Amino acid sequence: MVATVARSQVVNLGAAERQFGLDVMRATAALVVVLAHGMIYAAATIPALVLPGVILATVGVEIFFVLSGFLIAPGLFAVTEGRMTASRFWLRRAWRTLPSYYIFLAINLLIVAWFAHDRVPHISYGFFSQSLITPPTSVFFAESWSLAVEEWFYLSAAVAALLSFRFGGKTGAQFRLWLWLLVVLSPVMRAAWCVMQGYPWDSGLRKLTLFRLDAIAIGVLMAARVRDGISLAVARRCIVWGVALCALAIVYIAYVVSASRYLAPTAGFAAAFSGALALSAIGVGTALLLPAASMLQRPQQAKLIAGGVSHIALWSYALYLCHFPLLLLFDQFFPGLRAREPLSLLLGMGLWWVAVFAFAAIFYTQVERRFLVLRDRTMAQG
Repeated sequence: MVATVARSQVVNLGAAERQFGLDVMRATAALVVVLAHGMIYAAATIPALVLPGVILATVGVEIFFVLSGFLIAPGLFAVTEGRMTASRFWLRRAWRTLPSYYIFLAINLLIVAWFAHDRVPHISYGFFSQSLITPPTSVFFAESWSLAVEEWFYLSAAVAALLSFRFGGKTGAQFRLWLWLLVVLSPVMRAAWCVMQGYPWDSGLRKLTLFRLDAIAIGVLMAARVRDGISLAVARRCIVWGVALCALAIVYIAYVVSASRYLAPTAGFAAAFSGALALSAIGVGTALLLPAASMLQRPQQAKLIAGGVSHIALWSYALYLCHFPLLLLFDQFFPGLRAREPLSLLLGMGLWWVAVFAFAAIFYTQVERRFLVLRDRTMAQG
């Protein structure tokens, strides 16, 4: 976990307590993704929702990627310095992510067997290989593409950190070099691959696992920079640059969607590379917001709102996993959604939001948190 000394002029990384500003970003990303997928669904009734829905979905996932890299960075630094084994780092991440993933993989399989027969599953989803270098052939568990990026980054970063320690000592220089190579080369590689294979903008540039590891690497690099110390003044300037980069990228993505290029094959390397850079720009822009977010203190005058933000942040993984299966269930069994009449649709979407939050809260407290306790107990014994 990441911590900062917010009362001083310098941000430092290392302690384990939660940071309210980072919770704000995590909660925002979760809400944005759920809202985006609801808007994309509702766009069949209200076409104007397509553009904001796609933009929000894209931005929300990129925030998740960068924040994930920022938060796991202390563990990777510990591996590069010999304070933690690579296997321990990976096992901690596996305990955190895999149980919930496989539970929802089973839930999605049950939904397919029950009524969603067009969502053909594949064994590759069990190994996070559904979209390594080619788009998946089915819409089954479509949101899992981002989880595949996370899992492959955890594994490859653990190996890179270990090799850096073994062959470069405790400086971590080789590990940082690997991160920089990912950030610099990945946009070129995914653009070239997308053009060569004729893949669409969305499933090609955004969702191919091995070409998206740079999104998380950006967060780790920012954590490395923060670890070295960033003044409050610099953190504030970073906000301006971060917002500007994100705004430029959003404008470009809006153009791509408006021109009906989002689901179409990329038209040449220049267009593909521009799209790849737009995704990187959202990542870098988000990363530039993290130092200031790390300094943000929990407000004492708005405890109810602050508590809500912190709870949503805790439930964010469950929210990400449960919202789409629940949308499928509502689409199948709630008449208001299928009627495609605006008022009925609005009512149905409101009930869906309630169901999503209720399910996520219950799943976190009754399942996810229990696995975390079991992880800590098991690894403490090891």
